[in-house]
Amino acid sequence: MKIISIDPGKYKCGLILAEIREKKVCEATILKSELIEAYIRNLNSVEDISRIILGNGTSSKEIREKLNFFEKEIITVE
Repeated sequence: MKIISIDPGKYKCGLILAEIREKKVCEATILKSELIEAYIRNLNSVEDISRIILGNGTSSKEIREKLNFFEKEIITVE
């Protein structure tokens, strides 16, 4: 089971793709906030992502709107 965790920011986002059962980080990156939707769309097409965890910090509402295409669970956390 893979999840994506996002630390949203106005100009850039931190993103981690992790395999929960193996307790392994598969990928960690920082990218421009404007690219997050395309990046996750691409990642979702090649990985079986079960949920997204989104920090509720700067620009989290804007990032959440960009993720409306994701049909599985999106959790917002402190």
